[in-house]
Amino acid sequence: LLRGVVLFRPLRWLMAHVMAATSAEAAALVRSTAIVTRVNAGVADNVIPQTATVKINFRLLPGDTPEMALQQTKQWVGRNAHHAEVTLTDFARQIPLQPMPAADANGPHFAVMRQAIQQAWKLEGTGQPVHVAPLLLPAMTDSRHFASLSPNGALRWTPGTFTKAGQELLGIHGVNERIRIKDFVCGLVTYRE
Repeated sequence: LLRGVVLFRPLRWLMAHVMAATSAEAAALVRSTAIVTRVNAGVADNVIPQTATVKINFRLLPGDTPEMALQQTKQWVGRNAHHAEVTLTDFARQIPLQPMPAADANGPHFAVMRQAIQQAWKLEGTGQPVHVAPLLLPAMTDSRHFASLSPNGALRWTPGTFTKAGQELLGIHGVNERIRIKDFVCGLVTYRE
């Protein structure tokens, strides 16, 4: 079994790189991501700043560690790293950030969630239940506070239909963030189930 896992590593690496090249959304599903969200430096246009602060938002995949993100940041700073103070904290609580463990997609909790989703969500035009598949949610949710309550991890679910053509993904944490009314209602029904 171990030999099989080792043999598939190059294939997994290749698939991850191919997926990451297709779109930013796909990249976030197969690798940890980082984006500069805030920069603060200087007091006037004609004065060289004495200090600068850069905030980077990391979304870590299960298996990646905050230490890996810290080392990556130091590599970006490069030869000037000895002039920089690089720290890694949870923006909300100012504590080290830990990635959420992946929940068991073959466990009983996922089966209950699948059944509730299929009862509430139907394929447009057919009335057939939607197909439910596990997916990495590249977001930090409140579920991290409940992860210790379940031996299989906390399930994270976002009620919504997201298509590239509909541009719903652009609205997440963006200007005019929103969800379709139909999706909101289906989400409520799912939680009720």
